[in-house]
Amino acid sequence: MADMKIAIIGAGEGGLVLASRLCKVGGFEVTIYEKDNLSNLSYDWTDDARHEVYNELNIPLPDKKWYFRKKDWDFNACDSRLWLKGETNGALIDYSMHRRALKEVLVAEATKYGAKIEWNTPVEGAILNGKTVEGIIVNGKEIKADLVVDSGGAHSKIREQLSKDLGFPAQPKAGECFKGFRAYYKFKEGSSPDPSRTNKVYLRHMNTKGISWCIAEDDGEANVLVGTIDKLTKEDLEVRLEALKKDNPILGGELVKGGGIYSVPVRPPAERLVANGFALIGDAGFFTIPLLGSGMASAYRAAMHLAGVLIKNQCASIENLWNYQVKCYKTFGAKHFAINVMKNWLLSAKAGDVKYLFESGILENKDMLNIAMGNPAKFTPKEMLEKLTKGITRIALLVELNNVLLKSNKAYKTALTIPLNYNEKAISAWIKKLIY
Repeated sequence: MADMKIAIIGAGEGGLVLASRLCKVGGFEVTIYEKDNLSNLSYDWTDDARHEVYNELNIPLPDKKWYFRKKDWDFNACDSRLWLKGETNGALIDYSMHRRALKEVLVAEATKYGAKIEWNTPVEGAILNGKTVEGIIVNGKEIKADLVVDSGGAHSKIREQLSKDLGFPAQPKAGECFKGFRAYYKFKEGSSPDPSRTNKVYLRHMNTKGISWCIAEDDGEANVLVGTIDKLTKEDLEVRLEALKKDNPILGGELVKGGGIYSVPVRPPAERLVANGFALIGDAGFFTIPLLGSGMASAYRAAMHLAGVLIKNQCASIENLWNYQVKCYKTFGAKHFAINVMKNWLLSAKAGDVKYLFESGILENKDMLNIAMGNPAKFTPKEMLEKLTKGITRIALLVELNNVLLKSNKAYKTALTIPLNYNEKAISAWIKKLIY
């Protein structure tokens, strides 16, 4: 029996881990088509994922100099006078990983087991025969494949090409992508960070629909983010950077790396992740946590799910690949729908209301820890009673917050009702019920 031929579009984390797992067990011929070269692969910054994900899924790590334990976040909302801490007490550890160093390790792992990588090779289109994807177009030539996996990012042109015929989202809609300026600056000469508050996050910073942060890294660099779901103008960026400098004396003016504006999806996973001969993974499938924009852990898990489905049954039919979508929704996708509801409320609520939730004590450190971990908010009846007592003067706001929590929980439960087996009628009905 000939090896199953798999073409992966883009050398994203999910695509690389998938390639490694499939080639390691054998029976698969995997080629990754990457538009950039290795030296320019990925972002020149750090991203976070829970440390146990690497151990649980047996994902190799780069040298220890390229990652470190993440310190606790401190949150401020709408320029409140108070800060809340997402305090882990050492029990929950995120690894902050240099993306390019990690990618180099994942590339080495994939090629070690036999995956091929075609560098500087953009994929120009997909070969579609009816409702089946039969391969890709590269340099004007058709390359046939049993399965095409799109790891081409949030603005994938291949997903957009197939959207009309196969029902995938074309491109993120307004409010579904975060435009962020990301940069690293040297500490200002003679300054040192406050050891009790090193990772500062500003929700709805300067009354915008977005966040900013300033993180004091251990290597003497300030990690800065300024972003919004609206258009990020040069004037808005300058104003918010100046505000960060005022509140963070370590923030100097010498740019070390980064300095560009990037786009990250902040919406739940695609309603359809698969078709005959085709699957979405990583940012192409919108696997990032909607409130945080972090998608590494979800991409790793998705790669394991897809590899498991293919290893069990070497078949790229939509009926078999649907098992991959079910696993993604059950392990992280449904939770992302719940978080998305909270994100939408946080960005649309009145600044004064959000500020009041912080300053009144209705939101507490443990609530912010949930946000830092990418979990939906949940309150016990006792906790709700305590919050009611604290916010007795703003009953209408508490009622609104409670309704948001109820909607968030319903969004989670609805996403979990994903049909376990492929049935187009049942799937279409389920998609119509999904809550955003």
